[in-house]
Amino acid sequence: MKHSIATVSLAGTLPWKLEAIAAAGYDGFELFENDLTNSNMPPTELKARAGDAGLEIVALQPFRDFEAMPKPQRDLNMARARHKIELMRQLGTTRLLVCSNVSPHALDDPGQAVADLHALGDLAAEYGVEVGYEALAWGRFVNEYHRSWEIVKEVDHPNVGIILDSYHILVRNTELGYITNIPPGKIVLIQVADAPGYDMGALWLSRHHRCFPGQGSLDIKAFRAAVAATGYAGYCSHEIFSDQFRSWSAVPTAKDGKRSLQWMERLDPHTAPQQPAGLEFIEFSCNRDTELELVDLLHKLGFRESAAHVSKDVRLYRQGDVHIVINRQTASHAYRHYLNYGVAVCAVGLSVPDVDGVTAWIRSLDYPSYESRADSGEMQIPAASGPGDVLYYFVSNDPGSDRFHAVDFAPIGGVTAPDNGIRRIDHIGQVVTYDEYLPATLYYRSALGLDMDEAVEVHDPYGVVTSRVVTNADRSIRIALSTSQSFRASPNRFMETLKEGGIQQIALASDDIFRTAEAIDDGIVLPIPRNYYHDLRARTSSLTEDTLDRMERRCILFDENDSGSFFHFYTRECNGLFFEVVQRIGGYDRFGEPNAQVRLASQARQRGDRDG
Repeated sequence: MKHSIATVSLAGTLPWKLEAIAAAGYDGFELFENDLTNSNMPPTELKARAGDAGLEIVALQPFRDFEAMPKPQRDLNMARARHKIELMRQLGTTRLLVCSNVSPHALDDPGQAVADLHALGDLAAEYGVEVGYEALAWGRFVNEYHRSWEIVKEVDHPNVGIILDSYHILVRNTELGYITNIPPGKIVLIQVADAPGYDMGALWLSRHHRCFPGQGSLDIKAFRAAVAATGYAGYCSHEIFSDQFRSWSAVPTAKDGKRSLQWMERLDPHTAPQQPAGLEFIEFSCNRDTELELVDLLHKLGFRESAAHVSKDVRLYRQGDVHIVINRQTASHAYRHYLNYGVAVCAVGLSVPDVDGVTAWIRSLDYPSYESRADSGEMQIPAASGPGDVLYYFVSNDPGSDRFHAVDFAPIGGVTAPDNGIRRIDHIGQVVTYDEYLPATLYYRSALGLDMDEAVEVHDPYGVVTSRVVTNADRSIRIALSTSQSFRASPNRFMETLKEGGIQQIALASDDIFRTAEAIDDGIVLPIPRNYYHDLRARTSSLTEDTLDRMERRCILFDENDSGSFFHFYTRECNGLFFEVVQRIGGYDRFGEPNAQVRLASQARQRGDRDG
């Protein structure tokens, strides 16, 4: 047999992967389409480069969630398939890999699956390509190869065959004898992969990945309530089996364990600390010589210097209700932060219902607290040190209280920021080291009383990034924690710049993203490959061609789900940090995660990493 490898199997950018595949002596490669979508390389150039390297593009994959969908989606899927097959013609490949459907909208209708795949076979025949159908081990209704083969037999089309993947077959302990019933001419491709013999059920999870309450996803609140209902008043003890904890210093680990027990005791609604109500400001550390790039970026985003601190070398920049503080004051936390990390976010202001209660609770958890140096008549703002050496200041959100800038800042006359649609901070993104990920999770849940979304994984060109969002109840505060075990992945590249974890991303909410994009200097916007928009045209029917053209011109990305839709674009990096502008439509409450790998690849290009 000839030898091939899927591009998804390798780290790095697409040209680098081609070089590695050719150097290793493969005959060809399966193109994982995300590698193309994230690249600036046109499909015809990829075809030429592969040919020059003596490689065949064996297949394009994956084509997902195609068969047995409800009628409206069925028509869109056929249009999407035509887009993909036309792309295959540009690439010079003749195999399209179709995965069994995992969509929650999929129908348990083998007859419809047969009809859909037969229609796809007819389309494939028009272009002289063949379709391979593969049973994913987690497929909604087709999850074993003998079921996919029964469907392929019923399809009975010369351009439709089966994919046999060792992993999906062996991981389910599927009987192998049935493979011998499949004619070799109906096997489009054989894929092989191995895996450790792990049982990732309760036992393996228990022995290696337990963590303290507040660091995971189990319903600790319900458990605590059930125990409390018994009247039990004895010991509450940790029993933790964790590979990470075994590799960490015992002192901080034990301290986090204690904090988690304190947090559990405060889960009762009558005793739990009140959550912060919103983001009040974001503060940067710098000096007059190093602030220029940041200030230029803010100006080009439409921010204007609107006020100056009454006694310190601190300036306030505003756009809508977004407050950015530039702190150049020596003998301050900001100055120490600047000396350690350079131009970076050194503090975040949170509005809270009970300043004294929050600060007392944080002190009881033994987290470091901080008192700002305020002159007579100025606002004394207490703070606590959080992950990444970022201070969290607490200001009252009582309607009768002054906002921080009304007391300590004097307005600069005649300065008005242009109204470009930016209204508020939507979310911030914070990078932490892999070892800080669990302690940071506990900090936000225990110290600040925030809630936690489930973790998601996104694929950086150089590794997997794990991200988890902490929020308050109305989601006016969203902090996305990101980490990676790969030292070359984006979070760790940022930490190379900063020499520490910290806030890497500030997302600004706009009520009209096209207005915002057209009002700002487009030289600061992160370029997005044209391939992304070709793919977007194939997978969505909710955008007009005019809207897609405007998006492509302004490098705006898009996501949608059953609740609504999401437009967003990014700026280029400034000392590793970047801004994002977003617009949420309807009830959309995610963060455009499917586009994260496009952004990461584009940022890698901007840093000068190898790409086409």
